[in-house]
Amino acid sequence: MFCLRRFLLSPRTCQVRRWSSNAFFCQLNQCADEEQVFDLVGKNKTKLSEKHVEKALDILWQFQKKKPDFLKDINDVRDHPHFLILRILAENKIGSMNNEALVNMLYNLLKFNVDAHDSLVAEIVMEGWKRLDSMNMPELSKFSLCLHEQQMSHSPLMGQIAEIVNKNLASMQATRVLSVLMVSISHVISHSFRDRLIQKAEFLLDTVDSIPLNHARRLMETSLLMADEFDPHQALGMIEAMQEIECRSSQLIQKVSSFLLKHLDLYSPRELARVTQSTVALRFPNPDLYNRLHRQLINRLKVKITPSEVAILIQTLSTLPSSFMDEAVVSTIDAILPQCSLSNLSCFATALVKWFKQDKSTQSNLSVTYGTLLQKVNALAHHRLETVHELDLLLEEIKYASGEWFEEELLEDALAAFQRLKDQISATNVVEFSSFLTRASYLCTPLLDRIADVTLQHSDKIYISGTYSLLLPFAVLNYDPPQSEEFFKACIGRVTSHLDCFEPHLLVLLAFTLAMAEYFPENLMMAIFNVDFLTKLDAQLEIGSHALNRRVRSRLMEVNRAVCLACPEFQVPWFHERYCQQLQQRSSRRLNTLHQQIHRMLGEILGGSHFARASVLTPYYYVIVSTPKVALWLVILRRQDAPEKRIMPGKSEGSRKRRRANLRWIDSTREATIHSLEDLSKAVNNRKFWRSLIHRVTQSQNLLALNNHPQTHTHIVLVRQGMPCRKPLLPNAMFQAVTSI
Repeated sequence: MFCLRRFLLSPRTCQVRRWSSNAFFCQLNQCADEEQVFDLVGKNKTKLSEKHVEKALDILWQFQKKKPDFLKDINDVRDHPHFLILRILAENKIGSMNNEALVNMLYNLLKFNVDAHDSLVAEIVMEGWKRLDSMNMPELSKFSLCLHEQQMSHSPLMGQIAEIVNKNLASMQATRVLSVLMVSISHVISHSFRDRLIQKAEFLLDTVDSIPLNHARRLMETSLLMADEFDPHQALGMIEAMQEIECRSSQLIQKVSSFLLKHLDLYSPRELARVTQSTVALRFPNPDLYNRLHRQLINRLKVKITPSEVAILIQTLSTLPSSFMDEAVVSTIDAILPQCSLSNLSCFATALVKWFKQDKSTQSNLSVTYGTLLQKVNALAHHRLETVHELDLLLEEIKYASGEWFEEELLEDALAAFQRLKDQISATNVVEFSSFLTRASYLCTPLLDRIADVTLQHSDKIYISGTYSLLLPFAVLNYDPPQSEEFFKACIGRVTSHLDCFEPHLLVLLAFTLAMAEYFPENLMMAIFNVDFLTKLDAQLEIGSHALNRRVRSRLMEVNRAVCLACPEFQVPWFHERYCQQLQQRSSRRLNTLHQQIHRMLGEILGGSHFARASVLTPYYYVIVSTPKVALWLVILRRQDAPEKRIMPGKSEGSRKRRRANLRWIDSTREATIHSLEDLSKAVNNRKFWRSLIHRVTQSQNLLALNNHPQTHTHIVLVRQGMPCRKPLLPNAMFQAVTSI
């Protein structure tokens, strides 16, 4: 009995009956919106510690950060009665807060637009002043940012912070911390201290291996704003660095514009082109700078320079707003044309087409001149393709020839020239040639067969990272060479035996390409869906460009989805649910004109618009964009031998020994259309009605046409962007109506 009484009264037993602080944190983390947080605060207001108050404010701010600007309700949250409770609790517990909690409290209060003269804000600032010497650099940085936002950049308190930074500058390694401190203390430091800060920033940018792009951007912008003067080469490097980090600081852009206007006369033709390209890319809002650039480019063209420099200047000139060319410059181009390569001619043609369209709309007298010159460019380009005898030379000249003019005027002739020279495709140039075919997005089976043959014969002589370029045209163009299995196995063998040689992002792109071709090498997939690999990938993408980050993360999601569906035996978890939800929330969900017409026409076929739904979301977040699911069935039912007729109901047939997930899309199709498969088949097989539908769609928009499929007469092709599946489609199209009647 004594032992039992001792157990019942022990502190360990009594602890269970107390209010659990950890339970409150768990409940906070489970809140879905601000009202749930406030409800929780109201129920426990007598039990909250300073840590609870800090956590509640932080979660409230996280909710606001996730909302688009037009949905943010910061003032409503701040004026909520329970927000006042949090402020009162915080004011009573300032003394018990540690430095990090104190600074975070001030930061969150300012984010909710609490007035700088509020008693709570004033007390936190005073308490922070007392603790300056005990703060570490990240805490000091955040505290200085709060002071800067309170318009206290010239205060004695900021001067004291600058003194602490001066003492600790040599040991500072965090780029984000340094950039924030540089901005905050810039108004209270000497010129020599400013120079030391800039030197420190340059040192960190040069020596630190992995700096997140946002940190590098902030540090560079800060350093540039603090600088007084740049020479011409520094100004050029500065504007190119701004373009690289996608800088949008209006203050910095204005400062750079003033530097460039001073130095334009000192740049060489190529340097002037680089300045113009970066200026246009950054969209400088300075008409005077654009006018000066236009005059300088015209003046450089009147001087005797090489054909490549003329091409660069002409192409650059065409990018300027409201650019034009006078008769003297046209004569210069006309005289130099016979010396130009295909890449030079491509630059001229692209610029001339743009100016021709522009002058035609303004009834300018130069339209005839541009048209005559463009005809000469076309004739020279065709002659060059007919007479070239070296494949490597042709690849070099055509490397930078692209765009609408090349595709419409030269692509077929270029492919004919490549077929004439295909015996010169070797291990040294096959990768570059494959890249050209991928860019051209043109199915030319003899050339693809030659790539496959060279790869099989000389796979050991082709550098490992080039495997991605070799595989890509076959996957994108949906083509299997005669020795398909041997070709893919050879490439996969090269990849899987050298996994450590690939950068993480390239390995993801490789896996995506193989998934498009319906190949899922287990060791490659398991290497990617590994915690260590994903950690390395995150680290790499943090310092990469925004475009690369977005592309690779999208491809990783699609590979994850494809592996889950095609290879469940790999037991790879589907961990992109939240990512897909975020993408779905960001999408506008608005139908464009073409999709609205298609949706309406399909409703007419089926007997009413209520029989079809737009923007259908399937399992694993396949989005049928702005088109009813029935559209996909209309494609399949028109094809006599379509294997999709077996795949869509869920059967797993095929030559490759690979299990397929039993997803029955037919069920969701019936749900979307409220029609049976028999009814849909009858609607599709009404050829007269079907032909009229296709003509109505194609007449409404100028749609791209794909290569004729031997088993397809007339069909609508539904395209899901980047989806890993074999398909005869252009890679970036979302929806195309195709007729091959």
